[in-house]
Amino acid sequence: MNKCKYILLAILFSIPAIVFGQTLVTGKVYSEMDGELIGAQVLEVDKNNRNISASVTDVNGNFSIEIKNTANFLKISYLGYKPITMSIGDKKKFNVKLEDASN
Repeated sequence: MNKCKYILLAILFSIPAIVFGQTLVTGKVYSEMDGELIGAQVLEVDKNNRNISASVTDVNGNFSIEIKNTANFLKISYLGYKPITMSIGDKKKFNVKLEDASN
């Protein structure tokens, strides 16, 4: 029984570290031709291009994503457009314009 109490306490004390260790990043994805892009893929990737977390844009082209490490990058892609990768750093809001892949 004591072992269960210690496990429960360990879990409870680790929750703030998990929750507070993340940063909320928001933004909008659009193109010059089509305006807001619905369903664009927004990924947090590390320096080795491994996916860490993911989101998609809503009907207005808006997204929000919980970033685990601000040293990572945002990678945004949409079918028919050139994907873009940008550093996150201290930035909390992004306006992302994607270019047509045929250009």
